[in-house]
Amino acid sequence: MSSLIYLDEISQYLSDINLVAYEEDAKLGEHDSFYQAINSYYQSITIIVGPEGGFEEVEIDKMRSMGIVSCSLGKRILRSETAPLYMLSVIGYSRELK
Repeated sequence: MSSLIYLDEISQYLSDINLVAYEEDAKLGEHDSFYQAINSYYQSITIIVGPEGGFEEVEIDKMRSMGIVSCSLGKRILRSETAPLYMLSVIGYSRELK
């Protein structure tokens, strides 16, 4: 099990591509950020998944100010335990196609 990371500590984990799964993006109709990010060139990627109940908007705004891109995972809302596995599966599949 991973240890808890506080929002102020995230900057030390940033990579070429930095994504945060944000369920509100799906409600607003955003469907391209995840796709565009994983289909661009990168050496490393950081994915951030929040706690059950999701992130607060102020937390997302703070991450965006750090250059982290919020993204939708589609129409589904996944549990904190399964969202990273879903994202890694999509990333792995997209990398195999290249």
